[in-house]
Amino acid sequence: MSNLAAANLWQRKTRSAISIFGIAIGVALLLVLKGMLSGTIDEIANRMSNTGVDIFVYRKFEIWGGTEQMPHSYGKAIEDHLGPDRIKPLISIVQDKIQVIGKVQQENRVWGVSKKNLSALNVRLAGENKGRFFKDGSFEMLIDGRLSKHSGLDVGDTVRYLNHDWKIVGIHHIGVGVRVYVPFDTLQGLKFDRKGASIFAVMCREGIDPQQVAGQIKETRDANNEKLDVRPIVSATMYETFRKEARIIDDFANYVTIVAMSISCLVILLTMYTVVVERTRDIGVLKSLGATRFFIARAIITESLILCVLGVAVGVGLSYFAAWLIPTISLLNVTIPPQWVLIATLVGLVGGVLGALYPAAVAASKDPVVALTYE
Repeated sequence: MSNLAAANLWQRKTRSAISIFGIAIGVALLLVLKGMLSGTIDEIANRMSNTGVDIFVYRKFEIWGGTEQMPHSYGKAIEDHLGPDRIKPLISIVQDKIQVIGKVQQENRVWGVSKKNLSALNVRLAGENKGRFFKDGSFEMLIDGRLSKHSGLDVGDTVRYLNHDWKIVGIHHIGVGVRVYVPFDTLQGLKFDRKGASIFAVMCREGIDPQQVAGQIKETRDANNEKLDVRPIVSATMYETFRKEARIIDDFANYVTIVAMSISCLVILLTMYTVVVERTRDIGVLKSLGATRFFIARAIITESLILCVLGVAVGVGLSYFAAWLIPTISLLNVTIPPQWVLIATLVGLVGGVLGALYPAAVAASKDPVVALTYE
């Protein structure tokens, strides 16, 4: 049966190739979109974890970098409430976004950090010839090696940001915190009318449970005995937090799954229905030789399954190619989870079978006498 189905498809090479490509596009669309979501969340979560910070304290957390200012009194209240025996001195961070850096027109987060706190956040220069740390109060900037590569900028170049020219004085290692660091006091003066911070980074003393500390931060009260309006996020749970914050994108990806299955159904439906119409006389001959309805229906479904298997294989191949290509031409990461390869395979195969059911039923129900006289 499989040999007969393969021979029939081979006789119509162009149509078979188009069908395979149509299924592949649906599968690749699903995997690449899921891969971009997973890759982005993985990268951000890993970056935050690599800073060595146990808890990030926000007033309002947004996955793509938007934050609200907190007064410095919040940081002082947290330090007083927890005490030096439980946490190290807090690191104040001003967070912002930059839209354009050299050839890169992609939003990147910016952290304003005091020079003394760069080492505490595990920020390291990428090499001996990669410049130096910035000076506090200056319009100087650090960018990571990957951003330097894609933007075409290096030590000594300038970046226009917040209506000022910032000089790149150093290239730091990839994968720690954010891609862009600037002096805390400079960015604070440009972003806030009064002194404050976007994030307080909390590092626990050895043996102290960050989850417990996060719970105590929620109970911290200010000078007016009111609870602080803050949201502490434990670094170890950052991935789960990002997944929840990105649920609207995840929902969108799920809708794409439905679209991908619909595409597979329609491609196979159109292809196999056309095949049935064109092979009406062939079906009549088979029936006159004793072929049963089941045999005819199985032949059509077998052909569709061959198309689907090839389409899924090509789609998965295209997805992994995209996962390699996208990071080389942009700052986006693509991580294709193995379980989604399985899901995409099932989507393609199920969609193909569903799309072949109607053509198979039409072929099986044809009257052999009418089929033999078909022109």
